[in-house]
Amino acid sequence: MNSSIFQSEPKQADDEVPFFNVCAVRASAGMLLFFAFLCFENAWLPGNSQPTWTFMVIFLAGISIRRFIKPPYAPRLIIGQRVVRRNQVGCVGALQKRLAWAISLMLALTMLRPIQTTPKML
Repeated sequence: MNSSIFQSEPKQADDEVPFFNVCAVRASAGMLLFFAFLCFENAWLPGNSQPTWTFMVIFLAGISIRRFIKPPYAPRLIIGQRVVRRNQVGCVGALQKRLAWAISLMLALTMLRPIQTTPKML
């Protein structure tokens, strides 16, 4: 468990401000965007909204892990760190990411409301 994946928010040697690897966070966001596009496209073209609802449940679980437990335990972030492990580490402040994750959590809760189907017009 001494791996860099499971360490809580690393700190720079000269600074006391916690930060995250910006490449890993962006890779995680890219994976999210890819799967969101597939699910929303499936809801748009064939009219099947079940994958979208399932995606929102998984997204809500991931954001809840990041916001309330510890960000390094989020599955998408672990995969994102594995994907970009050979890139140079850029830094992004943990405070900004926590605010973004709180906003994402509120949006996910709003989108998770029961899906209402409307009758199709002839």
